[in-house]
Amino acid sequence: MKKKAAIELSTTFLVGLILGIIMLGMGLTFLYNIVAGGSKILEYGIPDGCNAFAAECSQKAGQVCIYETSLKLYTGKGGPFCLVINNLVGEEKIFKIRVTPATGILKNGDTIPASDIDISKWTFEDYGDIEIANNEFVKQSLSMQVPRSTRPGQYVFNVNVCYAGSGTDTAKCGSGTYKTLYDSTHQITVIVP
Repeated sequence: MKKKAAIELSTTFLVGLILGIIMLGMGLTFLYNIVAGGSKILEYGIPDGCNAFAAECSQKAGQVCIYETSLKLYTGKGGPFCLVINNLVGEEKIFKIRVTPATGILKNGDTIPASDIDISKWTFEDYGDIEIANNEFVKQSLSMQVPRSTRPGQYVFNVNVCYAGSGTDTAKCGSGTYKTLYDSTHQITVIVP
């Protein structure tokens, strides 16, 4: 009888110990995510003032317009730029946005080459296909988020809008289906204090 009770007590103790370790691990993970903040890039909405800007861009027959080309963001925080694509090709087209790093200029004057800036930590690598009817425009949020290990300075990114057309600019549009550059390269700057 004593052996059976001892075995039951040992089994109960082991199960409780395992559950306690699992709960401790989950609690520490939860606490880490709160304190460190997730490194997941969030999708931000269209910034205030973008609606009026988009209508103005369309009236001026701009192909690609960016509302406020610089944004001050702290490490671990994010925010949106507003990109307007105005389809003036003459027919319905599918557009693709490509954001690539240009350079980083630290507060002490040192520069960071584009090859040292991991774009996947700053923004989405794929904004998806954007179908726009002829003579119509679309507003797109370009969500940027400053990685936690980023040093203070200014980080400049190239924004290219491409579509499947007759031209080929693989340097700016990549080697996929959308190889024709729609407008000149635009730049946005994230200022990290």
